[in-house]
Amino acid sequence: MDLNNTRNLRDLLRNAGSEYADRVMVRFEYDNHIIDTTYGSFLAYAERVGAWAESEAEKLGRPLHIATFGSPGRWLLTTIFGVVISGNVIVPLDVQMNLETLADTMDRADIDCIFYDTEHTNLVYAACEKAGVEQHYMLQTDRGHYPSLGDIYAEFEGQVCRSEIDEKSMAMILFTSGTTGKSKGVMLSHANLIDNTFCSEQTAGNGFDPNAPANILCVLPLHHVFCLNSDIFLSLRHGWTICLNGDLKQLSGHLKLFNPIRMSAVPAISKALMNRMKLMEEQDPERDRAEIVTEVMGEKFARITSGGGYLPPELAKDFRDRGIEIGQGYGMSECSPKISVPVYERPDKAASIGKPVDRCEVKIVDNEIVVKSPSVMMGYYKDPEETKKAIDDDGWLHTGDLGYIDEEGFIYLTGRKKNLIILSNGENVAPESIENMFAGVQLVQEIVVYGSKDVITAEIYPNYPWAKECGIKDVGMSLNKAVKKVNEKLASYQRIMQVRVRQRPFPKTSSNKIN
Repeated sequence: MDLNNTRNLRDLLRNAGSEYADRVMVRFEYDNHIIDTTYGSFLAYAERVGAWAESEAEKLGRPLHIATFGSPGRWLLTTIFGVVISGNVIVPLDVQMNLETLADTMDRADIDCIFYDTEHTNLVYAACEKAGVEQHYMLQTDRGHYPSLGDIYAEFEGQVCRSEIDEKSMAMILFTSGTTGKSKGVMLSHANLIDNTFCSEQTAGNGFDPNAPANILCVLPLHHVFCLNSDIFLSLRHGWTICLNGDLKQLSGHLKLFNPIRMSAVPAISKALMNRMKLMEEQDPERDRAEIVTEVMGEKFARITSGGGYLPPELAKDFRDRGIEIGQGYGMSECSPKISVPVYERPDKAASIGKPVDRCEVKIVDNEIVVKSPSVMMGYYKDPEETKKAIDDDGWLHTGDLGYIDEEGFIYLTGRKKNLIILSNGENVAPESIENMFAGVQLVQEIVVYGSKDVITAEIYPNYPWAKECGIKDVGMSLNKAVKKVNEKLASYQRIMQVRVRQRPFPKTSSNKIN
């Protein structure tokens, strides 16, 4: 399977269904049972959904916009694939949305139909009424008497998609988090997503062979393109088994249950796993370190692909010291998402975000990273003004991230343009550069740096379990000492002058990034 014979997402699924027909594609836990679905069987289910979507689109005379509002499982994935392989548009939504946000997003995305989990029935029905959406199907096929995916499976058994797919046509709309205003709908075409699926090669090493059958653990939400690309589409390309984690509270159990060899994760997840291993080491110094790694990560774990935030080099070294490869890449929804990928064999470049992927040009303009690639989005749905701000007349996507490229072509991030703190003395401070200096401070679990009344302020959520284990009684005093040490390394205008200690973690997005 390669870019020449895989021009759209239907090709990707059909090629995988043929090449890896008897391998398990999806594995997940449901009602305390493990459910396996092979590539061949999954393809058949998705074709049924696709045949239904084609028939509905024919009635309307245009492509449907179909939303999903559910947890990871075979039902959600067959719906996502069924919609896109039929030439219709999928809109995966974040299940953390409240009624107002859900209804507004459905309205702005012109949703025709929504598939939802049982536990969201009341919320979805209320949102549908507000947004004027009349069609809705329950994802779970064994729950109640509501219209469900099971009805579609039964009615369209044996049927397949037949319509032609233009690779330049829209395949999905993914909504950004909207933390700085109303979320935007990123339009991605089949060509965007397929280019990004084949824009880099997975390298072998550390017991990981990308071309061999393997379990990978999917811990990120399925409405994020980082998850869809790095876990789902890449698995189809290579024939891996996708083990769906679902709730992050299940992560520890699923690492042992599924024994994955790799996963994609944001740094906060990796840090939490490392904190657990370090705490176990401190509690039992005589215990073999490899035994602890196996207990936390499973027997076969070899590699983490990190994205969605800064990966501290100290954390990367901690994992390598315990026999696990980890490297950070870089991307954004607007680029499907990969812009650069880790170079695992270069631990000396751990502070970088890797090198650009194939067919992607990267340059620095006024300290901002800008890119041009076949993976760059079609634009923001029904928002030409924001699209024009993001993509210039020459087709360059302006990422909003600050950084530089070294002499070997490795890219480094230095901050986020919109987060710059502009002080009254005219100095500009990137808060991320200060936050990153606390990466090796075990007492700091989470930190956000910002400007408050012309003063650099750090709000910190301490690592309370670690403090307790180490006998630290005055956490505030210890944090101030840590801040003082960091301040000694900063220019005078960058120094933290105010510290606020949190009793609770910061609010997070569904991918575990600080909101």
